[in-house]
Amino acid sequence: MLNLSNIKKDLNDYIRGIHDLSEDEKDFIIEKLLDSRDAIWKLMLEFKPHGNALIIGAEWSSVYFSLAENFNNVVVWDIDSIRLSILNFATERLNLHNISFHSQNFEDLPQMQHDYDLIVLGNSLTWLPEYFKDSPSKVQNKIMLMMRKLLKNNGQCLIQSENRFAYDKWKGGKSTFNELPFITLLPRTIANLYSKIAINKTYRMYSHSLRQISKMTRKIGFSVQETYFLYPDQKNPQQLLWRNNSVPHGKVHPIERLFCRLRIGRYFLSSITLVASYERSKNSFIQELIQDMHSKLNESMHGDIDCILFGANCFMFFLRVGDKNGAVLRIPYDTIAYQRLTNAYKAINSLKNSGGIHYPLELPELIAADSYAGQDYFLEKKVPGISAIELLNKPEKLTILIKDAAKIISEINQTCTKAVVVDDKIFETYFLHYFRAAEPYLASHRKILRKTVNYLRQMTFNRSLLFIFSHGDFNLGNILITPDSKRILGIIDWDKSEMNGLPLLDIIQLILSKYRFTRSWSIGTAVRKILLPEAFNEDDRKVIENYKHRYDICSEMYRGLLIMYWATHIFRNLVESGGRKSGNWKKENIDDVLEYIDTMVL
Repeated sequence: MLNLSNIKKDLNDYIRGIHDLSEDEKDFIIEKLLDSRDAIWKLMLEFKPHGNALIIGAEWSSVYFSLAENFNNVVVWDIDSIRLSILNFATERLNLHNISFHSQNFEDLPQMQHDYDLIVLGNSLTWLPEYFKDSPSKVQNKIMLMMRKLLKNNGQCLIQSENRFAYDKWKGGKSTFNELPFITLLPRTIANLYSKIAINKTYRMYSHSLRQISKMTRKIGFSVQETYFLYPDQKNPQQLLWRNNSVPHGKVHPIERLFCRLRIGRYFLSSITLVASYERSKNSFIQELIQDMHSKLNESMHGDIDCILFGANCFMFFLRVGDKNGAVLRIPYDTIAYQRLTNAYKAINSLKNSGGIHYPLELPELIAADSYAGQDYFLEKKVPGISAIELLNKPEKLTILIKDAAKIISEINQTCTKAVVVDDKIFETYFLHYFRAAEPYLASHRKILRKTVNYLRQMTFNRSLLFIFSHGDFNLGNILITPDSKRILGIIDWDKSEMNGLPLLDIIQLILSKYRFTRSWSIGTAVRKILLPEAFNEDDRKVIENYKHRYDICSEMYRGLLIMYWATHIFRNLVESGGRKSGNWKKENIDDVLEYIDTMVL
């Protein structure tokens, strides 16, 4: 199993040293290459450890790293020499010796190797015509015919395209490949005229509709085996829709949900991915893994996967298991995610064995932890209930739920406590550590960061502190309730839990999640507008005061913990990303908050 975290620093330093790229381009490249979510295609394709794979048009993606674990040989062809040099550097650091990179003439591709088991056309059908003199349609046909010659009869091709008729395009959303609004909706000739008038440039990067890309695939003799949709889009996928799993989960625009239920929503989803072949494909890697689990566990696992989500640390496949409530198959992104999940299950077992929870609460129960073909996985029983986010438009019920949830998490916090006095060692480990880790990425803020650390020391040093068992991400999305909203059923996603966690942070996360989900705020915005000015409503204020009293949190420690809530969530996120956050993210979550702290708190 790969660990992209190991190459963060080296990759960042290498890309920062390339002068032909802008800073925004460098940020984008680092973010995409370290995004483990592209590994989903390793799971949805056939597993061929002795096979060969070809990527035509590399793009900025980590998909070839994960495919190198499933195939004996991976060949990457691309026209951009800078891209190939960066990818080659990354593969060397990952010790992936079965990936080779090529940039010779496109017409020479058939001479590289014949009979591939897999060919990947990311979005290259859209952007490759920009580099050729022929019309975009001719170039795209040439690429498809080239693929036909190179693919084995029992091989698979993965073809991706931005949907030209996606919902956001009708609202004026811009294409990834063109800055002009509405251009993908127009006939090609009119779109070309529009582009020439608006930006003095020929329109050559054609995206496709679902019908168009399917027709192009069938035209060369392939049959479409599977159709997938990354939702809400390819840039930031949160779900993978396919087969019976065609309606997005969570907060979705009513028209979008209606179209999906009418079975026409797929024609307007943003990102299309087809898996096609000459012959009927065998089982995918994930299907083989599920069959392997079935034989080991003696459980009746149906073929249908109800839902596929991209979690913080893993892919989550919601499965049907016999006549029971179901199960969740978690596949960690990398070795760090694997360790987090392992620790989470240990923490849950410790919590169950503590005997300190009196509320009838469902918690994740591990069924199996194993590996298949080198891929580690965890299978747990699905916790029943619906997300408490469903109550966002029911303020009275939401107020009652937050009170109940606060009592439950307070009970959980108390199952493992340890009283200490904050000394140098504790301050370094539980307060200063986050600032030290983030400082290399925030050189322009060093002065205010050090002032903030001094303030934290004044608020916490030599004061009493009670370590608690913390959930780590106790927001409304991780609380499951009964369909009638009368009772909390369970709590999920414990991978950030700690045995010696700081008090109060779970309560803050619970309350702020209400504001964040309702108003689509970032954590930084909620911290600046609600948390630090203590602009809570009366009910939320009572919840916090009750918690402070129960855990004997003095006013100085309280003010320090407010800042630590922000630091733990934001700095951890920043450091884990290797500093690869967008300028807008940094402004909302760091720049604006530090400015508020400097002017209003210190």
